Amino acid sequence: MINDTHCQQFLDFCEDQRNLSANTVTAYRQDLKAFLIFYKSTDTGDNTNQQTVLRYLRYLRNAKRLKPSTVQRRVMTLRACLEWMRQFKSGSPSPFDGLRLTFRSPKLVPRAIDANTLKHLLKNEESNPVPKHSFSKDAVTFLIMRILIVTGLRIGELTGLNIKDVFSQDSKIRVFGKGSRERIVYIANDELYAEFVKFLHWRRASNKPSAQLFPNRCGERLTPPALRKRLKLLCASKNITPHLTPHQFRHSAATQLIENGVDIRMVQRLLGHASLATTEIYTYVSDQALQLTLVRADVLSRLDPGHSKTFNIYKLLPKRSVAENHANRPGMFVVGDPQAAESVC
Repeated sequence: MINDTHCQQFLDFCEDQRNLSANTVTAYRQDLKAFLIFYKSTDTGDNTNQQTVLRYLRYLRNAKRLKPSTVQRRVMTLRACLEWMRQFKSGSPSPFDGLRLTFRSPKLVPRAIDANTLKHLLKNEESNPVPKHSFSKDAVTFLIMRILIVTGLRIGELTGLNIKDVFSQDSKIRVFGKGSRERIVYIANDELYAEFVKFLHWRRASNKPSAQLFPNRCGERLTPPALRKRLKLLCASKNITPHLTPHQFRHSAATQLIENGVDIRMVQRLLGHASLATTEIYTYVSDQALQLTLVRADVLSRLDPGHSKTFNIYKLLPKRSVAENHANRPGMFVVGDPQAAESVC
């Protein structure tokens, strides 16, 4: 029977021997805690068997009404723990032996930020001027936003950066992503690069130098929750609703690159995806762009002058902000294009 001691031993095994990341171990801990609460509440007196697993699965789906991806993660965490118990503890068969579980998660479209919102958000106003000698909290936030849209970094990757991770005349940044995979991202914009160099000089010349690249007001490392709060306040000040999240900048970076013809394998390398299939979710937006181009061309109207040309183009597209992005394509923000970035920033 699985208990708190077994769960803690399994978590120690994941952290010490499998060398899993702190975030993964935290997620495992939450998943196992949720199962133990369910297991103790049922109190059937039986060992963890197939019926227990199936009851837990129904509980997650029907009673808790969790998302399919969350249900799958919690069940797979339980399976990994029981497999570990069989191998290192009891040696008894796993309740998952003989079970064929199917998880069908909906294919979600990435929530990219439309071009007009990006322009408004990245517009350099008096409230966030480019500093000359020092960087305020707002100036650092403004710089971080543009780095996110150019590099596609995850929020944890960005806040985990150290000054020593910047090299090659301050134009390249070494990033350690999921699975401790190392990759290089680039500051591919002249104006942003010039400001980033000023920021680095300010950090290196600080009276209280520290290892982290992006500090908070107290000089400590900026945390993901603090950055999310900063972005939420900035959106509120610019009347952007609903407020944006840092991960939407990652989606927007990938979407803009795909929309502007960058090879998908290059986008995969930039984002640090282990599988190309993960990057392919961004091709959906490209399909929308193709659809919009075909509607604009309207071949049938050119071949048959009597055919009506007043078709509403938006009927072919879902009612999403990304459709407005395509409708305003001449003003689209092009990542890495100095002229386009200059007009936006």
